[in-house]
Amino acid sequence: MTEIATTTTDIVPASPHDEDLSRQIEQSMERQPDERIKAVRVYDDYYRCNWWVQDKTPHALWLVTGVIRRSRFLRVTKTGDGLLIDDVR
Repeated sequence: MTEIATTTTDIVPASPHDEDLSRQIEQSMERQPDERIKAVRVYDDYYRCNWWVQDKTPHALWLVTGVIRRSRFLRVTKTGDGLLIDDVR
């Protein structure tokens, strides 16, 4: 039989690593007008951030292609003042 947590002492508090900051990273990074940023959480506080540019070469209308202009591996932590972003090289 499965046990169900019935009191607040049975609940494990959330770790600061539980929050995915991908969307906040995408909004806070500098970009050129033609760039789109995509951030993906790899593990814990580590994220891969790619700056995408739409491919302008002719192709089928249903096929949307792009090129990664820049890519960074980041360690990101949330502070009271916002995001603390470190470039991991």
